[in-house]
Amino acid sequence: MMPDRTSFADSLALALAAAKPAQEVNELLRRVLMSEPSDWQSDEQHLVRRISERIDAVAGHEERVLVLARDVQRLLEGASSTHAVTLLLDLIVDRERSLAVLQKYDQDTISRTSLLSFVAEQHWPDAVRHRIIALTPPEFRILIAALAETDIEQLEALLTS
Repeated sequence: MMPDRTSFADSLALALAAAKPAQEVNELLRRVLMSEPSDWQSDEQHLVRRISERIDAVAGHEERVLVLARDVQRLLEGASSTHAVTLLLDLIVDRERSLAVLQKYDQDTISRTSLLSFVAEQHWPDAVRHRIIALTPPEFRILIAALAETDIEQLEALLTS
């Protein structure tokens, strides 16, 4: 049976706390990815499948799997709704790369045009892309801090309202 968002978050937390977290995360992903499509009955279960595929895509890099699993687990636990998880998922999956680019813009290392190009190239939902582009400088710094800390509540407040 395919887990829902809450049970998947709980399973990720247990896997990450295990003696061999990478092995446990990979086993959890295997169970989800091997489930039959007929087991995916809700939008949450389809989302869990999508999340599992995103984590599994970096399976060859143990440290990256663990970082991504931690970030996703925080997203699943911290977001107020499945809709918020859906809106923030791609940003969280690419959190480190996105953070680096946003910091470069904040430090005037790259131009606004470069930032806009980067944002346009992302697979983020339109609402998130438009909100990032419209942030004021103080809000932009809050976004950078929230990404650095994987502060899901702050990211949700900034980007999904």
